[in-house]
Amino acid sequence: VQANGCTLLALVARTKSCREAIIAAEGTLNTIVTAMKRHLPIFEVQATACNLLLTLAQVDEVKEAIVAEYGFSPVVAALQEHPASSAAVKEQGGLLLSRLSDFSETHQHEHFMRSVVKWIQTDSQAVSGSKFSA
Repeated sequence: VQANGCTLLALVARTKSCREAIIAAEGTLNTIVTAMKRHLPIFEVQATACNLLLTLAQVDEVKEAIVAEYGFSPVVAALQEHPASSAAVKEQGGLLLSRLSDFSETHQHEHFMRSVVKWIQTDSQAVSGSKFSA
């Protein structure tokens, strides 16, 4: 249900007027981030939530709100939870981190960089242990 809801909102949010209505709705970001936290093991929820946040973060105020209220931790948690199982989580999460990094303050940027380094290390360990490693 959470994944389908995020997918539907992401599709609707492609148009500016619908995106503005979704953003104006009270509790939208909290609902998305709560779904990510409660359903961390479900990669469909993580991929669709990252996609939805990426779409909403086209608006500067949304980027600022995400960084101020949640930082990077929901996205980094999704990337860490699904290092090899979902290309969609990697793609959407990576793009979202890139978009959000524009609005991070110095201390949040440092935390962001530490989180990304940790994620890369985790991902590298997962890949090096696979049958595809050299």
